Parts: sequence; structure tokens; C-alpha cells
Amino acid sequence: NCDEKELVPEDYYEHQELEEATFETVDKRGKAGGYRDHADAAAVVIWPRSQRWKAVTNNNTSNMCTYLIRACEKGTSDLEPKEECIKMAKLLIPRVHDNKSNTATVLMGCIVKIGDESLAKEFLTHYLSPTRKWTLDGIIEQLQAFIDCFGAGGITPILLSSLDAACFAANPVGTANLLIKCKSLVGQKESNAQLTENLIGTFVDSMDKKGCNARPEDMESFPLEEILSLFPDDKHNDSGELSSRVIEGYMWLLSLKKPEPRRYSYCSRSSASTSDESTTVEILNKLIRIIGLSYPSFASKFTELAKSFDLDSVLFPLLTDGTLKSSSSQSMMGSLAFFCAQTLALRLSSKPESAKIWNILTANISFNEKYSTFLVDPCKYELDWSVPKYDHKGFIKDLKPLIDSGAVVTESHQPKGYGAYYFKITKLKSHTVSPSSLESMACSCSSGSRYSREDGNCILKQYKEAQSKYRDDESKLAAIKELLTPEEQNQLSANVPSEAASAKKATFFSANSSDVIDLT
Repeated sequence: NCDEKELVPEDYYEHQELEEATFETVDKRGKAGGYRDHADAAAVVIWPRSQRWKAVTNNNTSNMCTYLIRACEKGTSDLEPKEECIKMAKLLIPRVHDNKSNTATVLMGCIVKIGDESLAKEFLTHYLSPTRKWTLDGIIEQLQAFIDCFGAGGITPILLSSLDAACFAANPVGTANLLIKCKSLVGQKESNAQLTENLIGTFVDSMDKKGCNARPEDMESFPLEEILSLFPDDKHNDSGELSSRVIEGYMWLLSLKKPEPRRYSYCSRSSASTSDESTTVEILNKLIRIIGLSYPSFASKFTELAKSFDLDSVLFPLLTDGTLKSSSSQSMMGSLAFFCAQTLALRLSSKPESAKIWNILTANISFNEKYSTFLVDPCKYELDWSVPKYDHKGFIKDLKPLIDSGAVVTESHQPKGYGAYYFKITKLKSHTVSPSSLESMACSCSSGSRYSREDGNCILKQYKEAQSKYRDDESKLAAIKELLTPEEQNQLSANVPSEAASAKKATFFSANSSDVIDLT
């Protein structure tokens, strides 16, 4: 823009005469621009003027903010037109949060001096984004200045949107911390009472389990106690609606984080909790203390919600923790203990007492290494492998006694109707054995043989795991019974599940080609 005035250091030429000065509006390369030759080589000329702030700040964010402060200061020689200040501020908005210095706070001060409400809204909308990865400490500290300058009417919708369900779902911990900081800074002024009430109401609505879709993983570091402290009137109050909704939403989200099912080894039983399980137990432990001391009216609701957690990995470690013995938590712990005792009693009502297996008792009549191990395998009932067709007749002759007795059938086939020939042996009869018989048996389910299965559906393994699980449940029930009152123990004995009364037996049986095992 050739109409812009050139800029030279102030009063630089006041006591000097220019020698051989030339000025052209078109530079030596034929492009729009300008240059000036001076006899004094120390002269500094920046042209056009609108690029001054980039040139003198070396495009450094911190220096640009410092320049903008002077440009907004009325009554100084560095004062720039308001429109220019707004342009500079807009350019800085997406930059200052990446700067380690306190440039965001400085920029907020500049926006207040500029006094443009749309600029203030643009700044807050960007910095309160739910996808933000920067801290808001400095920004929140200047929030009251924004409210004083631009009024709560224009700022409130942006603040409320930063606490809505979308923001909470994207960043529950960050959204909670934002509410806490807003409440501590702007909630002190009586004139902000309505704003504070709206902020809290929006956040509690976001935590409502009916519409919340936050990631349960994010709830471990959630500042629950700090949030509940925002509702002091709810303590020991049966009508504490806000705190009740927050606790319920918190527990609901926490319950969504299902731990991985624990695998029971028949060799050794592990009692160590995973990191996630331990964290959940610690959180519930802390929550019981909070409810017992300050929100007793929520105790029954807590008990119902807690029943959705895994008994083995969460509830049992919680009940046997040994630290929750205060009278304020006894009602919750007692109710959970009785619930867990009933659940364990129901599990123990069905004990594995028989197993149906596929090993052929007369298989010793064949010693062909191609399939002799398969014939005595208790888990496998079908073997199908590629083998030259000229071997099939010999296999059939070797297996004839088993075929004639109805123990197996054989088939020579081409799976695709052409190509290599396969020979298939299928066992026809299973038999029932006592569980003790399985202890000394071995199978090829986990071996590298051609007829080992990859689906992990091994009768022996599942039986041994079930036995280990049964013994583990017996141990847990014995421990939980010690937490019950005599009346509850009598009630537990009187209300034995009907399944136990009929003594249903759990059977392990490879029933069909998918090896479904009945664990009734």
C-alpha cells in the first residue's frame, strides 16, 4: 500500500541533513515497494508501517504480545488504531496457548483494553474448547475482568457451553476443574450469583447418567470431593439433589469400566488385583467414606449402584479391605456383604460332579501313530487331515474293530471336490466319568499336533479352572460370612437357592462340532 506513511526512528533526522536521498515507489526489481539511500548508513527504515510489529518482534509470540500492550495504550506514541489492534489480537489467539510464558493472560489484558466484545467471545470460545490441551489457570484468573468489561450476558453462554455434555464427555476431569476454578473466582461476587448457579446447573446436567457418554477411564482422577464441596447445603440433607445426581453419575460412569475377567489357574490361584481393579476399589473405598460422613441419605442408592460392579475383582476386595469399620459406613458395607454372600451361595449351588469325555477305552487295539493319540484324547472327537489316498485303505483296515463296534466312523474325501484327499475320523460315543478321573488325564489341546484345537475349548482345562473357581468361591463366602450378623447368616441359610435344593450337577460335555460345554 503506497499510501502508507514510511516509518523512521523518531527524531532521527532532526539535526541532520539528508544527502543524495532518493525514493521510488517501485523497487529495483520492478515490484511495488520502496527504498531510500542515505549517506548515514545507520538509518533504519521500515515500510510499510503495517508490518512494523512483525519486523520489530521477529515474529516472536511473547514479543508480539508486548508490542500489542503498547499499541493498546492510549496516550503513547506507540498507540495503534483499534482496527489494527483487533487484527493483531486475532492473529495471536491461536498462538499464545503454545507459548510457555504467560502470554494468554497478557492477551486477555489487551482484549480488555481494546474493548471489543466479539474479540473477547472469539478468545473464550477458542480457549474453552472441549478438545483443549492447555491449562486454563491464567485465563480463569482474568475471567472476572472480562465479565466486568463486557458484562455477564455476553460471556455466560460461552462459559455454559464449556461445561455442557459434549465438553464433559470429551474431557470430564478438565470440565470439572474448570467449574471449580470458575466458582472460586467469579462465585465470590454477589453480582455473579445467577451466573454461578447456571454454571453449576449445566455441569450437573452433564454428569447425569441418562445423557452422559464420557469415557469411564477418565473418572479415576475426577475431583469428586472438590465438586461436592460446591454444594455445602446438600451435606446431611435428605433433599440434596445436586450432590446425589453427581454421585450417581460418577458411580454409573465408574461401573462402565469393566475389568478383564480373571482367569483361574488350576495350578495356582492368584489373588493379586490388576491396577485397574485396585484403582476402582480405592475409589469406592473413598466414596463410601464421603457418603457415610456427609451424605447418609445416599447410602441405599450407593448400595444398589455398587451391585453392578464385579464381585471378584471389586466388591470382595472392597468388603475385606479392613479399613471401613466406621459406624457411618456399616449400613452400606452390611448390605453389600449380604448381597455378595447370596451371589456366592448361588454360584456354589452348582458343583461340577461329572464330565463327559471322548476318549475311546478300547483304542489300544490301534497303534498307528497317525491317530493313536487322537483316539485316547478326552477332548477331541474329530480328526481330519490331508494324507495320500493310497494310505486310506490301510487306515480303514486298522480301525475296523472300532468301526464295527460303533465307536468311530471314517470318511475319505476331497473338501473342495478336487485336489488333495483327506481322511476323517469321527468319534461317535462319549462317556461320563467322575471329576477325580480327570485329574490324571492329559490332552493335546495346547500341543502343536495337527489335531490340536485353537479355540481353547478344552474340557480338561475348563473343568480344572471351574474347580479352582469353585474352591475360590468357597473361600470368599467363608470370609464374607464373618461380616454378616447372626440374623443375616440364618437368613442366608434359610434362603438357599432352589437350584441347590435340587442338587443340579454341572456337566462338562463336548456336545457338537463347536464343542459347547454345559456349565449349568
